[in-house]
Amino acid sequence: MKKLLFIVLFSALMAAGCSLKNSKEKQIVENSTPAPVISQTETPAVVTSTIVSSTPESTLLDCGLSDQGKIGELVYEKNGETFSISDFSKDESLKCMGQALLNNCQKAIIKIKSKNGTIHTEEIVGGDSENCSLKVTYQGVNNADVDEKQYENSYLQCDYPRARVNNPDCPGLSKDACDFFGIKKSPAYIYSNSVGSMFLAAIFSPEEAKCSGNMKIK
Repeated sequence: MKKLLFIVLFSALMAAGCSLKNSKEKQIVENSTPAPVISQTETPAVVTSTIVSSTPESTLLDCGLSDQGKIGELVYEKNGETFSISDFSKDESLKCMGQALLNNCQKAIIKIKSKNGTIHTEEIVGGDSENCSLKVTYQGVNNADVDEKQYENSYLQCDYPRARVNNPDCPGLSKDACDFFGIKKSPAYIYSNSVGSMFLAAIFSPEEAKCSGNMKIK
């Protein structure tokens, strides 16, 4: 299941897409000096979002394809400690989904291509005054990935609290690093974090997650 979380989170996570590279004691050290250093790698191609459907009641924002293999990396260095995260902020498709999520749970859809080539679909189905409804669907799965094969032709749909959308967490990061990466202000990170947190809730607190679907998660 950890592999699925990375695919969706990062396959979409930060909430997921976040790793700690510790050169000394594997702990967070906060200090005002020296100034943070940032580096990044490959930037994905810009994906232009389109509207699918002309009927107001069923308008669906198509955010295109997010290719996880083309997402670069951001690095934060301070006092010998190093944090690195996937640079979702430059992925226009994830940004599109984040903006839709923040726009009153606007209905939207995205395709996520994992590094092994498997493509799955994620949707913002809608919402009410308290929750946004998120859905993840797997259809065809790359046969080379045995772990993912069990999720073929299945889906998971859960309600995600609007309060957490508006005030996202920064798991695994210090407040200083979280602020430096701009995670709480980035629509792409907010969306990715929401999907990853949805899966964690479905695993560890299913009675509170309000989920449906035939996806078997453990």
